[in-house]
Amino acid sequence: MPSQPISLRSLQSAQLAKIASKPTGRDVSHIATRLSRSTDTPPAECSKCSDEVCKQIRRSSVYSQCCMERGFIPKPPRTWPLIVSATPRSGTQALRGLLNKLNLNVNHDFGDPSRGGIISWIHIFNEKDILGQPDNKQSLPYFGPGTLNGGRFDVAFHLVRDPLNSITSLGCTEPVFGSAWSSYVRRHVNIDERFYTGEQQSRIGIGMSMWLEWNRFLGSLCIPRFRIEDVFTPEKGVVKSIFEALGRSPPSIHTIAKAIKKQGGSTNSRKHRATLTWKELLVVDRKITYEVFALARSYGYAADVNLEEIEKTVAPNTMRPQCGRGKAEASWAKLKKGRKWSK
Repeated sequence: MPSQPISLRSLQSAQLAKIASKPTGRDVSHIATRLSRSTDTPPAECSKCSDEVCKQIRRSSVYSQCCMERGFIPKPPRTWPLIVSATPRSGTQALRGLLNKLNLNVNHDFGDPSRGGIISWIHIFNEKDILGQPDNKQSLPYFGPGTLNGGRFDVAFHLVRDPLNSITSLGCTEPVFGSAWSSYVRRHVNIDERFYTGEQQSRIGIGMSMWLEWNRFLGSLCIPRFRIEDVFTPEKGVVKSIFEALGRSPPSIHTIAKAIKKQGGSTNSRKHRATLTWKELLVVDRKITYEVFALARSYGYAADVNLEEIEKTVAPNTMRPQCGRGKAEASWAKLKKGRKWSK
């Protein structure tokens, strides 16, 4: 079933005006329940300020006035208008470029949030507020050159990309064995430890595990979700919805189409092996593949794929797929050169 476009048409104009007029630190958590969320209906706990949702909000950098009033998070020292978060290699760079071309000033992972906010997989966790207590000595240094220092984001979106494309690029081009990268990821979500050492060591396995668990966490925040593939189809209305959620007048479809053409693509391309197949994921780990597949289906991907039939074609003792001779850690070392980078 194809993903449905995100739309704010159900919001009355008066409600939009109210959102736009609220000061910094406004609570816009109700927007998530009014937006269509791809192919699924928001669970019941997403329609209220439940304990479970607020516990996840506390782990994140998302602001919720309701959760603050209930004592789950402290009052942030400041807020920024927007964060769009995803797993690495999900089109965040391309989305940032597109929004900047439409005069929405947002930054990316490698720096502090801009005036308009940030498009980032890293910044969804607030390291200075990891326990809901900014001064707690157990809080760890922030990963990357940007910091939030307890700040949070008024509006948040969950971005997804086709899992086969995303996992291939994530596992084969990100520094998954780098100490800073892996430490940051593993202290926030549970990555299957088998893939880090010994005979089961696998970049692709780490990519699968992270894609699954990072997206599950983003889903637990009950924030609206969209697909990167739909962002670059103006008629889907994703860009329009982002502007409306911020209380800003959206660009015309014609203006968005021109910006998309100028941007040139929905991803920041990196050289890597051929895109993985579902059959290859099954060879790496059957259980995780079925979990990835179920989540992908809920996002509107793999609608015509029969995973059980594919599994029947996997021969015993099939060699696990490899990334090849990647240079991910070396590439990141070059990227970090000259930047102030927390360990």
